[in-house]
Amino acid sequence: MISRDPTSDLSVGRVELASKRWARRACGALAVGGGASGLVSSLAEAAGFSSLLTFAIWLLFTLAYIAGIWIGVRLIENEPGTWKLLKAYMWLQVPAVQSDTVTYFFGSLMSYSCVYAGGGSFRSVFAPASGWMFALFTAQPAFGVGINAVPVCILVVLAVLKLRR
Repeated sequence: MISRDPTSDLSVGRVELASKRWARRACGALAVGGGASGLVSSLAEAAGFSSLLTFAIWLLFTLAYIAGIWIGVRLIENEPGTWKLLKAYMWLQVPAVQSDTVTYFFGSLMSYSCVYAGGGSFRSVFAPASGWMFALFTAQPAFGVGINAVPVCILVVLAVLKLRR
């Protein structure tokens, strides 16, 4: 007969809970910090809108940063359902597109984007601060499609830790 030590299962459970607790607090702090820095940079650009559409787009990105702060606080407080909100917030930050039709980028706290610039060339863009860019039908100096690797890494960690609440 094989006997099992019940304390060994307990210690494994504690390690798992500690790693999830660490991930929850770290992701919460990143969301609060990124949302706050994005909110400050977005508010700094608030003066002198040329149209109502420009103001509406600015308002959407500003609200996204406020949502990031709110999600981070909810994570730190361990509120149920917040992991799903964090994943949605991270997915907003993944794409980076620059073309004459649409230009989109949304980064919170830090971004490292790998961008395909056409003709087999790639470029890297690192930004140690939050920022966003959105334009429709505006001539761009170069074409580029890429991903922001920072939220991708966070999404991978969440998937590995199986954080779904």
